[in-house]
Amino acid sequence: MMKLLNLFSILCLCAEAFALRSYVGLVEKQTPLSARTLGGKLLCSACFCLAALFACLAGGAGVTPYARWMLCAFGCAFLGDLFLHCWPKLGNLAVNYGLGGLFFLGGHVLFALAFYRKYSALRDAGGHFLRNILLLALDAVVIAVLFFVCKLKMGLLALPIALYAWMLLTMCCLAYSVAAAVGGAATQVFSTLTLRAGATLFAASDLVLCVAFFRKEKDLRLQKANLYLYYIGQCLLALSLRLIH
Repeated sequence: MMKLLNLFSILCLCAEAFALRSYVGLVEKQTPLSARTLGGKLLCSACFCLAALFACLAGGAGVTPYARWMLCAFGCAFLGDLFLHCWPKLGNLAVNYGLGGLFFLGGHVLFALAFYRKYSALRDAGGHFLRNILLLALDAVVIAVLFFVCKLKMGLLALPIALYAWMLLTMCCLAYSVAAAVGGAATQVFSTLTLRAGATLFAASDLVLCVAFFRKEKDLRLQKANLYLYYIGQCLLALSLRLIH
């Protein structure tokens, strides 16, 4: 049974690679939003959601509380992809972008909560209060550098976007903490290759998207980079559930 679940996880990753390349091809051709492009994007999202579920079950520990938080976060990402893509077919720009942003924010919050709860169970989190404060300070510095160096013009959206960026970087820092705290040499290597890399790529994809969205010149390379970083990051986070329960 475990071998079958592992096989399903691998098949999901193969399907992800095929779907992602096809979807990026549509972006390169600047294909207008349609049922075809929506289907391609949701197929990519469904693949990493299924890969997470199969990897979780293949771990042998079942759907643990940590895994439930993670799976809910993947579900929020799926819905975020859905709503961000629906305009102008459904609702209007503000509604769909607002709902998409809220679901992605919810996904980051759920990931962060999952990592924090897991880290608290592995180590005495209270003993690392100072380090956590320093990580949050580092988040603020990274955000400030991004906003001022890239000269992004966000107007009234500057504060909510700064809070959003703070949350995703905090999520990334917590993922690093979990990866460092898990026991066993093999598990630590695996968590470094999946959990740390996945969280980093996921956070980087949103930062790239922010730069691409708020720059005057539209750059197709940034759009493609955002897609590759996002979906590869999500797949790596999904694989982390194989050994981190």
